[in-house]
Amino acid sequence: QYGLDDQWSWVLIPMLGFTFAGCALMAIIYGLMTPEKWNARFNPQAVADARSGNTNWFTIAAVVLALMVGTGVLMASIVFSFQRYFEYQVEEARKISQ
Repeated sequence: QYGLDDQWSWVLIPMLGFTFAGCALMAIIYGLMTPEKWNARFNPQAVADARSGNTNWFTIAAVVLALMVGTGVLMASIVFSFQRYFEYQVEEARKISQ
C-alpha cells in the first residue's frame, strides 16, 4: 500500500515539507541581509558597499514569495502530521476495542 496512506508517508512528507520551509527561511534571511554582510560573505574581494550586494525589487519579490510558499508548506506539513497521528490513534483504538 503506497501513497499518502503508506506508513512511511507519515514521516517522509512532513520531513520534505520542513526541509522546504527551512530553505524558504534561508531565502528570507539572505534577502534581508545587509549589503555589507552579503558582500563580506559572498563577494569578499569587493568593497563593503559594492552594488552587487544591494537590494532591488526582485529581492523583495523573492522574499515575499519565499514567505508565502514557505508558510503554506510548513502549515500543510504540520496539518498532515497531526492528521496522520490522530488517524493512527483511532486505528489503534479500534484494534484494542475489538
